Amino acid sequence: MMVYTLVVLAIACGFYILFRFRLVFFSLFVAIVISTAVDPLIKRLSRLGMSRKASIILISLVILLVTAILLLTVVPLISEQWATITALLNTSYEELRKTLLASPSLLLRRIAMEMPTFLALNPAAPAPPTVRVRWKRSNRLFMSAAISCTK
Repeated sequence: MMVYTLVVLAIACGFYILFRFRLVFFSLFVAIVISTAVDPLIKRLSRLGMSRKASIILISLVILLVTAILLLTVVPLISEQWATITALLNTSYEELRKTLLASPSLLLRRIAMEMPTFLALNPAAPAPPTVRVRWKRSNRLFMSAAISCTK
């Protein structure tokens, strides 16, 4: 029985170490994959008379150049699309909130009142102030609302 406990404890410790150092293991895995993929090209350049060190530097510079070109062409496209996506999400969110506020269900209206008025997806634009309505029971028949404006 003691052996099983030690095995379970060792497995738990192993998973903890994997979780704790996951970035190190991922980086190591990526380095192994890249070196395995580049090795045939290094051998081919070595057969053509280039030294191994020079071929590694050349291949690293080519990979860096290709990565830079991809980033310079893709990042502007993604930023333009991000602006469009955030505008669509904000519109959809506002429509959802309005629909929930107009719902006959008291629960859905309360949920909508707790939701922020606008989504702050665009960090450049500050979010407008939100209006919160807090419902308090004054007696069994009536409810009173306390409205507060926060920034």
